[in-house]
Amino acid sequence: MRRRNVFNAKVLAYKTLFAIIAALIFTSCNPKSENKGQAEEINFEKTKVAVFYFHGKMRCPTCNELEKITRETVGEYYSDNDDVKFYEIDFSLKENQELTNKYEVAFSSLIIATKDEHIDISMETFPIVFSDKNQIKELIINEVNNYLNN
Repeated sequence: MRRRNVFNAKVLAYKTLFAIIAALIFTSCNPKSENKGQAEEINFEKTKVAVFYFHGKMRCPTCNELEKITRETVGEYYSDNDDVKFYEIDFSLKENQELTNKYEVAFSSLIIATKDEHIDISMETFPIVFSDKNQIKELIINEVNNYLNN
């Protein structure tokens, strides 16, 4: 019986440790820091495709890296194309509330949009931020090009 109690104590300790780590990860992306992601006027008459990176005030390394990759990709492939523009949006700011509601943003998100359509590719990109930068670039480029060619 003593052996079983030791085993249960170890399982409990691992579960507690996992819960603490998970809580730290999720709260590190909670909106509470100093980024100035205020939305500028978005004019879909001039810009055909908008690449939005939404974030809160407090940002984890994964959030920062995804923004960096996205900004670099748009700059590298579309800097000479006025039809594509990158926007960094802090969804915790009141002035961004309308845009945040339009795209139903509740946490850091990568959204590619036109005037009438949008796609959220966050679920495909966040898990591979540190393992496959090129796949993220390909996802962004493919979605932007799909909208440009429609």
